[in-house]
Amino acid sequence: MINKNINKSINSYLNSDYTKFKNYERIHFIINEISKKISKDKNYSFLDIGCSKGEFIFLLKEKFSNINFTGIEYSSDLIKLAKDEVFLNDVNFIKGDARNFNLNQKFDFVLMSGVLSIFDDIKTPINRMFKHLNSDGVGYIFGAFNKDDIDVLVRYKNNFVKSEDWESGWNLFSLNTVKKVLKNESKKIEILNFKIQNKLFKKSDPVSSYTLDIKSSKEKIILTGGGIVRDFYLIKFVKK
Repeated sequence: MINKNINKSINSYLNSDYTKFKNYERIHFIINEISKKISKDKNYSFLDIGCSKGEFIFLLKEKFSNINFTGIEYSSDLIKLAKDEVFLNDVNFIKGDARNFNLNQKFDFVLMSGVLSIFDDIKTPINRMFKHLNSDGVGYIFGAFNKDDIDVLVRYKNNFVKSEDWESGWNLFSLNTVKKVLKNESKKIEILNFKIQNKLFKKSDPVSSYTLDIKSSKEKIILTGGGIVRDFYLIKFVKK
């Protein structure tokens, strides 16, 4: 059976704690960018699409007391963990699919981190972002994208977790493709390349990414257990 859209390999999220999540470089990278748009004398609304168990919301909530948070997550297991976290008891966590949820509410900020690579068609989830953004609201998409103008669809079977399903989650859409989807409803698009500094060690679960040093460069490359090189970017856009 081919599982075309939903990645079931969520072990790393189920078994990690909120403190451990603080050490992720990509999280600091995204939070630093979002922080530039937040004034402490104004209240904001924030939607995290594919929020896992609320790790990202947890860290932003520690930093800002003037944001009202909502999280959308497909996994019932992750939603339960989010709702069980005392520090997040005032966050509205909702089980939903990034492609078709409808909250009848608009937000100042909408984040989608590590989600687009699950889907074969990125137009629908991106349209969900626009539908839930206020005018002049800011959207953030973080993930692995192809700097060359080629879209790549990937399937893998994770034998480590004894899965029989062919899963998605490593798709690589080109930055140009994403910009084409965004341009009609955006008045500004900015793309920032995320460069990891610390070494990521290979774990027993091959779905987890790890780094390799390049002798001729100070940069590190990020690989998956499937041997796929992934370049990560934060794509920021402002809705018209």
